[in-house]
Amino acid sequence: MIFILIILLYAGLILVYAYSFITRRNQFIVNNFTQCIPISIIIPIRNEENNIVSLLNSISKLNYPVQCFEILIIDDHSNDKSISIIKKYIEKTNISIKLISLENNESGKKKAILKGIQNASFDILITTDADCEHHPDWLMSMSSFYQKYKPDMVIGPVFFAEKKGILYRMLFIEQLSLVASTAASALLNKPIMCSGANLLFSKTAYISSYNLLHFYHPSGDDMFLLHSFKKNSNKIMYNASPQAIVYTQPPISLTDFVQQRKRWVSKAKYYRDFSTIYVALLVTLANFSLIISLFMAACGFFSVGKFVILFAVKTIVNYFLLKATAIHYYQNFSIIHFLMAQLLYPWYVVFFAIYGNFGNFKWKNR
Repeated sequence: MIFILIILLYAGLILVYAYSFITRRNQFIVNNFTQCIPISIIIPIRNEENNIVSLLNSISKLNYPVQCFEILIIDDHSNDKSISIIKKYIEKTNISIKLISLENNESGKKKAILKGIQNASFDILITTDADCEHHPDWLMSMSSFYQKYKPDMVIGPVFFAEKKGILYRMLFIEQLSLVASTAASALLNKPIMCSGANLLFSKTAYISSYNLLHFYHPSGDDMFLLHSFKKNSNKIMYNASPQAIVYTQPPISLTDFVQQRKRWVSKAKYYRDFSTIYVALLVTLANFSLIISLFMAACGFFSVGKFVILFAVKTIVNYFLLKATAIHYYQNFSIIHFLMAQLLYPWYVVFFAIYGNFGNFKWKNR
């Protein structure tokens, strides 16, 4: 039956990912810091008064010479206290910070990133977000990795900052799966995703890929950039070092969570990268198959035993991949929360696969 085939294809993919991550992760960790290279850190913001000080404090504590990096903060028409907070911070810091505002006819995160790139002093660029905090060796790790391999793009790991509550634990399991898939696919030289919260690339490579960027969709600044780099046959690599971790804030409410996931799903229809489409489709179909087979089993049209086997196969292969990823990055991994996520995830995936393609989403009061 088709359900069995889909689950077997899914299991095969996850096992390949697990093997890739387990066998290759340590090959792409650079521990030796040789020299600093000048880096421009690009941070697009909009209404970040609650996060911007933590971000700047995090960057100020980096183990990287202050003369070797600059920060470009690009404001996307904030109407809170973000700008005044940043200006006060600039007055008392020895870090090079450029505060740039978008023009009245410009808006959106992609435009902000482009503006930052145009004003960057250096060729090596790193993007991060205003709600992030960084490992003290983050910049050193990304710099050392780039100096050793000279890729056009370096993808770094992104985890949620730790919070209390069952919702956070469910989100953590999902984010862990995203980190695992990002790392494993990139280690196979077939990257399918990345996060703009931790992304290094050269200005030269960006400019050569610029015409392929999808500025017509408000979301996906990182994913469409990745796809553009892949089309241009740029060298894309993954920095597997735990020192390269960036922590971002999870959604603070159910509404924010729904809007974020809707924003993620809404851009998928514009993807043209085969690997990304294949994996996204297979994951959706695998979860959809579990739900349909469950209903069919309840109605007597499908064996309950077969449903249990399908669910068990999917759960076991997921466990191998996620457990290995959690151990590598020193993240707490609860088997109870993992099993809860496995029960909820099929419903969640199918819901957003449908709901995310209807209506509009909100971001930063837009």
